[in-house]
Amino acid sequence: MRRVRHYLKLTRNQDEEELTQYRIGYDGAGKYRSLILSTFSRQNYSIYAMPSEDKVQDPKKVITVADEDQLLNNTDLVFIEADTQESFFVFARKARKNQIVVNLSEIKDFDFKKMQEENKEIDCYLFDAPMVINDFDSATLLVGGSQEKYEEISPIFDVFTDEVLYTGDLGAGQIGINSLNVLRSYIKNGVEEAIDKSNIDEVEMSSILDLLSDTDETYFIRHVGNRKLIGQKDESKTKS
Repeated sequence: MRRVRHYLKLTRNQDEEELTQYRIGYDGAGKYRSLILSTFSRQNYSIYAMPSEDKVQDPKKVITVADEDQLLNNTDLVFIEADTQESFFVFARKARKNQIVVNLSEIKDFDFKKMQEENKEIDCYLFDAPMVINDFDSATLLVGGSQEKYEEISPIFDVFTDEVLYTGDLGAGQIGINSLNVLRSYIKNGVEEAIDKSNIDEVEMSSILDLLSDTDETYFIRHVGNRKLIGQKDESKTKS
């Protein structure tokens, strides 16, 4: 059974039937497209999606293939996969007033101050929500944006994620994913060094993770990080 955990106390006043009235859009052909579209399709949401060669199961026939104008004019919430700050705001400037735009990608040229300033000129609700795919294909969303609006729409995130971490204002999701990447790197390198010093060829990863989970610093790794990245030995290295 899928368990969704939120790391923010939520006050919800919308029932499931009301939430399905949100018309969902998807602009992009990236790695999350099939997950998003198929999951919302099973939940009977009305969906508009840009064309793609990627085939998505749609047994309830609720997905409409649309161009960008149709997508923007017929949806309440649009998921995008913008990997640059410029493309994120290019799309945001086209959105209708009070429309919700959620970017699921990690932004390569992220600039927090610039993002905050540009957001002041936007009439829609923007969220940066990079998604982390964990073990067993579970998903965690690190969400940055308006807290008030987040509390309203957070059950929509529950449709396709296992954990939702509200990280703060717009841009905080990118800070979260960048911090996670740094933590992964440090812990991966630290565990590999410990393995090499111990002259151990094979390590039971669960025991290492149990030890690491006792420290606050490894919380993200334990609950969000991809365990496959931790402690894997570099086969190119040979011991003298």
